[in-house]
Amino acid sequence: MNHNYLELEKDRNEINEENTCKSECCNLIIGSERASRMVQMLTKEQLDSLEQYEMKSIAIDLNVPNYYAQIRDLYIHISNLCYFSEFNASTPLKLVYTSVHGIGQSYAEQAFVAFTFQLFISSNLEEGNETPECAIAIANKNNADFIIPTDSDADRFALIERDITGSAQTGWRILTGNLLGALLGNLPFYLNVYMIYSTVSSHILKSIDEVKDFNTIDTLTDFK
Repeated sequence: MNHNYLELEKDRNEINEENTCKSECCNLIIGSERASRMVQMLTKEQLDSLEQYEMKSIAIDLNVPNYYAQIRDLYIHISNLCYFSEFNASTPLKLVYTSVHGIGQSYAEQAFVAFTFQLFISSNLEEGNETPECAIAIANKNNADFIIPTDSDADRFALIERDITGSAQTGWRILTGNLLGALLGNLPFYLNVYMIYSTVSSHILKSIDEVKDFNTIDTLTDFK
């Protein structure tokens, strides 16, 4: 036997009119001229059995807007509306920020690897029942003035201030959304503006509006 060639016994199937197979034994000698002709014949049979389609090119206008550019332009526009940009850049106040195991920070997804969310049981900041222990420890260590936590999906925040009255056990007091809304509505620079509050929130903004003559809108929950 010549070892330069590999002899392979293979059943070759031929398809009859009823698409049934008949077996016929043939020898394929890989590397030989006979094998080359056999491969070409099988390839031709496969190509001939394919249904022919006419190739067409169709131009489709997806009309997809550049949302990144829109968001960037809106961000720049909103940034220019800041009333206190110079003050924010030079304020002596110290802030501590925490995302409370949420998405407010880019590395938040790493927290889901361990699932050890033991330092903060509830992420509902508006209830004011708990304060993040780690954030308080960092604020005390660095003599910070405020703590700003955001909820799990970063669409709500609370403001925690150092309690100078000594009434809070932790030494810090949480300002709820209703309190923050009242403080914002009482600022003197809100004149020709609209302030929106949900129907389940306090209506104190409407009372302030009646005195200071700006605009308020009462909306359903999640429609702000």
